Amino acid sequence: MNNHIEQLLEILFDPIGRIDERDDAAIYLAKYPSNEILEKLVIFASNSEENQIILASVGESIGEIMVALNKFDPSILGKLAATAKIETLGVISGKKPEWLR
Repeated sequence: MNNHIEQLLEILFDPIGRIDERDDAAIYLAKYPSNEILEKLVIFASNSEENQIILASVGESIGEIMVALNKFDPSILGKLAATAKIETLGVISGKKPEWLR
């Protein structure tokens, strides 16, 4: 994993970091689709106690990465906090609606 991605993950997972920086990190991570990033975002998005704004952005990034990898795994949806799941489904329904049939 390159240094830039590691920095983004550190920012995202920093519980005392600024909300806007953590949210931006969540959004930027979608630009690096990989199974490893997807797994880390799913871990983050499974915590319903996290900030809802960040969960929404992480959910959107999860959806974007799933589409980019052409990988739909319904078990991922069951792990996500409600806010993240809604955003993930929103991306999928817009870009790969056949996955939801």
